[in-house]
Amino acid sequence: MGLAIVYGIIKQHNGYINVYSELANDTTFKIYLSLIIAEAEMKTSTLPENVKGGLETILLAEDDNSLRDMISTVLKEFGYRVIEAKDGQEAVSKFQENQDAIHLVVLDIVMPKMSGKEAGDAIMKMRPHAMILFQSGYPADSMQHEGLPDGAINFLNKPVSLQEFLQKVRDILDK
Repeated sequence: MGLAIVYGIIKQHNGYINVYSELANDTTFKIYLSLIIAEAEMKTSTLPENVKGGLETILLAEDDNSLRDMISTVLKEFGYRVIEAKDGQEAVSKFQENQDAIHLVVLDIVMPKMSGKEAGDAIMKMRPHAMILFQSGYPADSMQHEGLPDGAINFLNKPVSLQEFLQKVRDILDK
């Protein structure tokens, strides 16, 4: 996970993170979270309920392997067909190969080789009305450096709940 995502998760749980680093020594991260003593609820499923899936094809570009695998698995469990890309450059290539079949593109903003903004711009040149959902684990003020393509209105800030993510996907596809 990127540090921005870890920071976001910790802050979401009212926690703190301290970093200790000295020249020629290791770096230490200390995470402080509130102690909660409660009996865990047993759930049969961690997947959200009351969220409508679909049969559409989604191109998912995410450079974090574990996050990409998790998002892809969830999308597939809700009926979607998923084409995965590990960076922006691969996303553009896979979009070009499958553009007639792709209904929605999900792009992480910060990726190697080609950013989500650059990939989004390239995809919009191929199909000006392509539906794109941008995501980032970085705070909004740091996004000014990477930016979003002009007119990009579909954005989710990570971390995001599965329910919120799936609902946003459905809302975009239903437009």
